[in-house]
Amino acid sequence: AKAVELAAAGIEKARQNKNHSLVAEGLDVAANSQISAKKYEAAEKLLDEALQIPAENERLQKARIYLTYASLRRSERKFAEAFGYGQK
Repeated sequence: AKAVELAAAGIEKARQNKNHSLVAEGLDVAANSQISAKKYEAAEKLLDEALQIPAENERLQKARIYLTYASLRRSERKFAEAFGYGQK
């Protein structure tokens, strides 16, 4: 729960500073925390939001998010979908 709180505070500060890359990174961290807590639906919403954020280095940002999507699908035991995200 502490990681989620810290990520939320970081995301809010990054939004105030209009730092899109840090917002996306914070959402990714929060999603990983939700996956660890087995809150898969919440994790997916965070990742969906992160994908919509413009980035300075869009390829790297999307790669990180897709890796987290793969982790989410593995945690849900949806291995074929996890493999698909690993291929993006």
